[in-house]
Amino acid sequence: MLQDPSHWNEGQWSAHIANEIDGVTEYVCIDGSRCDILTEKSAYEVEWSSKWKEAPAQAVLYGALTNRDPVVLLLVRNREKEKRYILRCAIVCSQIGIRLETRKIP
Repeated sequence: MLQDPSHWNEGQWSAHIANEIDGVTEYVCIDGSRCDILTEKSAYEVEWSSKWKEAPAQAVLYGALTNRDPVVLLLVRNREKEKRYILRCAIVCSQIGIRLETRKIP
């Protein structure tokens, strides 16, 4: 029996999303760091919205190491309750030229 998606961890969501966008999960970069999702054009850092603070720096690193566009993808359970995290991340991402995406999850 498959686990209920409402109980999935970040890695499970990354794998699910990577499958949807034709990406590779846990791509190992030359320095040993692991990009959550790598596509032909983008390097994604996937993170729960409340843990957004390190995501922009990680996305920049993965983008630089893979020569892809950096993307932060925040996992959001309750957009209203988590809006301050999304806004903070959006401000930082816009200042340094990173695309920000959000994914509403159950």
